[in-house]
Amino acid sequence: MPEYDMAGDQGVGTAPALAPSGKPGDIVMTGELQAAIANAYEVFEPYGARFTAQVCRCASCFTEADRDRLLRLPLRQIDGYLLDQYSWSAHGHDDDGPLSDDLRYLLPRYFELFALNDAALHNTPECNLIQLGHTACRSLWPTGEVAAIDRWFDALLGACLANDTVEGGWQAASGSRYRCALRLNDVLGMLVRAGADVVRLLAIWDAAPDPAAALHIANQRFMLATDGRGTRLHNEHLEQDDSAAALAIGAFVTSPRSTQRIEAAFFQASDPASQTLLSDALFLA
Repeated sequence: MPEYDMAGDQGVGTAPALAPSGKPGDIVMTGELQAAIANAYEVFEPYGARFTAQVCRCASCFTEADRDRLLRLPLRQIDGYLLDQYSWSAHGHDDDGPLSDDLRYLLPRYFELFALNDAALHNTPECNLIQLGHTACRSLWPTGEVAAIDRWFDALLGACLANDTVEGGWQAASGSRYRCALRLNDVLGMLVRAGADVVRLLAIWDAAPDPAAALHIANQRFMLATDGRGTRLHNEHLEQDDSAAALAIGAFVTSPRSTQRIEAAFFQASDPASQTLLSDALFLA
């Protein structure tokens, strides 16, 4: 990936770059993630001219006042609340029509605010980009648009895997008193429902540096479910249609290679909390 001058990049929105809110579970805005957001703003910019905010206008969905704000505000001033309301209210979808045009216009702002840890979008991450997952974007949208989406998926996962903060306070009965502060399970659920290529995501995870990436493998072992289909990512927001991706993630985190990475990371980790999480993950039944 080429180098980018983040300090001079004006393509990203109004929120300051490289400035996490300071919570242990925050995503840190890496250079790769910021570049992916800037690229998305450039790629999807033409859709602003045809944005119509097609949403359900019933009393329990999108209010007229919120729709007026969504139409009136410049893209980079749209807040997480409006995007969250759009996610729940844009019920329909099409593959390459006006509803997809609306979504494409909003995608860069979704990408930016989620990376900046916007509270509204992190409340239920799996529901943010459902409409994207329902489109036939990979077969019908221009290749540059699909590449921009995948670039953000890749960069987001990489930024999440770099957060190596471990927190205590969990009940030992759950398997370990420690967990990763960043809720990767939620992010994986969002990416799967948004139509991310799970093979590509797992290749990024496989290549990510340890001990941080191995900590997330260990942490994810406490968030699996096993049934007649096999061992899979457990996330209450995933549906039957997502089972293949969930099974692939389950196979990855329980593989012999992942076990070896957890073992090696135990000796790389410098704090007792991380070592405890890694050790506990090795002794799961």
